[in-house]
Amino acid sequence: MSLTGHECAVNSVAYSPDGLLMASASQDCTVRLWSTRTGEETTSPLRSGDGAVYSVAFAPSGQSIAAGTHGCVVCIWMLRVVQVRPQRLHGHIGAVRSVAFSPSGLLIASASADRTARIWEAATGHQLYVFIGHTRQINAVLFSPNRTTLASASDDGTIRLWATTGDIVDHVLLSHTSIVLGVSFAPCGTKLVSGCADQTVRLWNLETGMNVASLQIHSNSVQCVQFSPDGQSVVSGSADGKLILWNHPHDPLKASSFVLDGESDLISSVAFSHDGLYIASAVQDHTIRIWDINRGQRVDHPSRAHGTALSVAVSNELIVSGNTTSANAFIGIADHAVCIWDARTGEQRLPPIQGHTNQVLSVAISSDGRLIASGSKDQTVRLWDAKTGKGTSEPLRAHEGCVQTVKLSPDTKWLASGSEDKTVRIWNVKTGQLCLIKPLLCAGSVHSVDFSPNGRLLAAGDSSGLIRLWAVDTWLLVSGPLRATDRRIRSICFLPDGGNIVCGSDEMIIRIWNIHTRQITLILEGHTEPVRSVTVSPNAQFIGSGSEDGTIRIWEASTGELIETLRGHDRWVWSLAFTPDGRSIVSCADDLRICVWEVSEARVKSPKIDHDSFAVVTSATLEGGWLTGSAGELLIWVPATYRQYLPERPCVMNIGQPRISITVDSDGWHRGENWTSCQRQNMSPSAFFNV
Repeated sequence: MSLTGHECAVNSVAYSPDGLLMASASQDCTVRLWSTRTGEETTSPLRSGDGAVYSVAFAPSGQSIAAGTHGCVVCIWMLRVVQVRPQRLHGHIGAVRSVAFSPSGLLIASASADRTARIWEAATGHQLYVFIGHTRQINAVLFSPNRTTLASASDDGTIRLWATTGDIVDHVLLSHTSIVLGVSFAPCGTKLVSGCADQTVRLWNLETGMNVASLQIHSNSVQCVQFSPDGQSVVSGSADGKLILWNHPHDPLKASSFVLDGESDLISSVAFSHDGLYIASAVQDHTIRIWDINRGQRVDHPSRAHGTALSVAVSNELIVSGNTTSANAFIGIADHAVCIWDARTGEQRLPPIQGHTNQVLSVAISSDGRLIASGSKDQTVRLWDAKTGKGTSEPLRAHEGCVQTVKLSPDTKWLASGSEDKTVRIWNVKTGQLCLIKPLLCAGSVHSVDFSPNGRLLAAGDSSGLIRLWAVDTWLLVSGPLRATDRRIRSICFLPDGGNIVCGSDEMIIRIWNIHTRQITLILEGHTEPVRSVTVSPNAQFIGSGSEDGTIRIWEASTGELIETLRGHDRWVWSLAFTPDGRSIVSCADDLRICVWEVSEARVKSPKIDHDSFAVVTSATLEGGWLTGSAGELLIWVPATYRQYLPERPCVMNIGQPRISITVDSDGWHRGENWTSCQRQNMSPSAFFNV
């Protein structure tokens, strides 16, 4: 994950105690808070008004953060209240280079270019002690785990230890040959690691004051160091752009190192997550980078939170996607996962469903939204509980090739799967067993299957251009294969009348076939590249098609007239699905996006829109900076900075992308001629932006 938003170099990063938030401090004079679950900012940037921010730290309670600024001030923000201006601690006469909370959270330490370290009472901001002894600016300050000692590192090449009671400790560690830029205590409190401009990482025994190990791989000054929560590893960041993880640095026989990043700008700060699974680094290229320690690689960007999705399915409440590549490990997504999203808000409902060992090529969801099916390149079919994400059976194994399509029958009794092995398999959903010993045979690789709306027929389209139909009660062919095209069939879908099938293929046209007369009833032309997916709205009014030309087209089902061309994806559109109410269509594409588009004609027919708070806000249009309602009424002002993240209609939601999402809480939202009359004391606004 690369968190982007700062406009200048990032100087410091810190995790909240519960691991749900990350704070960053930057030369752009802001402190920013990020969700480690989504990678998105959780609030507007915090501004001290005191220039560049060099350091940031969370209180152990997680309820406040402290920051050190260029303007010689320590700033404190309370996170559970709306606080525009921070509490400001004055005393330093030089830039505050580092801040730290004591383990109890009662004290705050600060280090400054004025050569002093100071301790403050966190609750009152009262200055308790001033430590004088360094001869040049102090770069880092840190409390020991038992809170009795304060360590400070300075440009004078020394590390000093101070008693937090204010007593002087005459313990100066002198072994560095240059500026000391970072220090970190081991969890045991008896060891300390330091990073120096002489390109070394050094380990100290605090009981003897001896340097017990010197580690050197960096080719430039070591800017920052930190012990892992278990004390078995140290991470260091350098001006050479390398982020190095040192394992067992205290044991020469076991010591090893691993370069996580060797291609970035100067790394100014590092932080372990509290579970020790991830490392965050602050980089001078304006970004924060997150690294998965187990995999030894950076987690994907949050704008790719779902990885590449090849298939989507929709129920009343959920959007399900099948992923092919790595996604956001911060929320538990691994390779080849099935992801579940809230259809209204786009937020992830559950941690990603893992189990497949290769690309997930197809997903389906039952009509009641309780069961999810997935087919994979690993040749298995899996069934999942949509509420818990747990498998409802063992992996279904029978295919000898990639499972390219899955579909649940309307009554959720049967699951059909089509494969590269030229077969269709039928599974009993309740037992998870094959209902037929022999598979249903096709002439080519099967890319799409669909049940008729009444559940009496099953259709399959294959790479030879043929459509086959079987009767569900006997699983016998209804008639001979229907020659739908001479090209590979990519997608088929029954119209609600059950007598017609829409067919999308490697051709650029869509054909609608009457299965009884075996004649073409309509040809839809307009795409400039092969058609990958077709879908029909539940009310039979619209047909949707997605193509390798990057467009989605909405057609009038009865006449074949092109209603609208939706442009927004810049790569192949893999899969489409109408929402059950027919008001929206969901798409996934090769550009790593899942989009929700409003089908305006269907939405107009919905009688609920005027009574649905969420629909009123999300159906608004952006005019002159305002979200306006259908009658032109002003609803919400959108700051200029955020307008680029607001999806442009008819796209109303970008799932997994940096975006503005509009949320309405269970108490509804409030509007009036005077906006101040909508505010209720001690309650957050009911309709708000989450960027």
